[in-house]
Amino acid sequence: MKHAKKVLIALLVITLISGCTSKKNKYTDKVESVFDVYDTPLQPLNTIIKITLRNESKLKKIMPLVNERIKNIHELADGYHHFSGVNNINTINQCTSEQFPLQIDPSLFKLIQHSIDITKLSKGYFNPTVEPLYRLWQDKFSPYPIENTEPSEQAIKEALSCVVNYQEIDDYIILENNTITIKPMENCTQGIKLNLGAISKGYAADVLLPIMEDDYLIDIGTSSIATQGQWRVGFRSVYDPTKSLFTINTKDKMILSNSGDNTQFFLLDDGTIRCHIMN
Repeated sequence: MKHAKKVLIALLVITLISGCTSKKNKYTDKVESVFDVYDTPLQPLNTIIKITLRNESKLKKIMPLVNERIKNIHELADGYHHFSGVNNINTINQCTSEQFPLQIDPSLFKLIQHSIDITKLSKGYFNPTVEPLYRLWQDKFSPYPIENTEPSEQAIKEALSCVVNYQEIDDYIILENNTITIKPMENCTQGIKLNLGAISKGYAADVLLPIMEDDYLIDIGTSSIATQGQWRVGFRSVYDPTKSLFTINTKDKMILSNSGDNTQFFLLDDGTIRCHIMN
């Protein structure tokens, strides 16, 4: 992988343009629910999740199951926290080679398998083993970055040695009967580590689809949206959040996903953007 180079990234952040109003039409007669499944500041999937239905009673009916499924996905995909009785990404990343194979939840098994499939389909442009590289920049990313030093070339080289080539990923990550085994890789001193941050929100939307009723809009962190029915979805400029570049009037089922460089980034002295999107 190479560093992300200086670019003007024309990636957009999705936001719902039309809010709840008393005016009744095919776009605005809806009910919204914003929720946090935890009683602590920790948010599900570290973002805000919004479920919108046009019928309030149906919305209240499905919310307990929505909360349950989002909580489950969050705990399984979390790479930095331990949850009692849960073997999650954090558990996998802390395992030594002697502790494999590790039994994992069928939902996590499916998510990791899906991640590997996409890795191969994208020829490595998506890669769940990028965690060692991501860690080098992770603490520098913030809405208001104040630290702008690059990791050393040696640190980058060591991290890259643990990012698995897409053509070999099946040789190092073995999935079988709801277990996972991660094999040692030559020259990788810190071990292969997983990061599902780029896929977990979209996967969460997929998991919620079967329990939705009638027309719906699922908004996970404004970057992953799934809809059924007619809605107006706006694409907000990453350079001016008060402006919408364009809108889409959805019809029937639609899934939208995107990313940008306007929240997790820092600037080098020469103005180059370093963001959480890596090539």
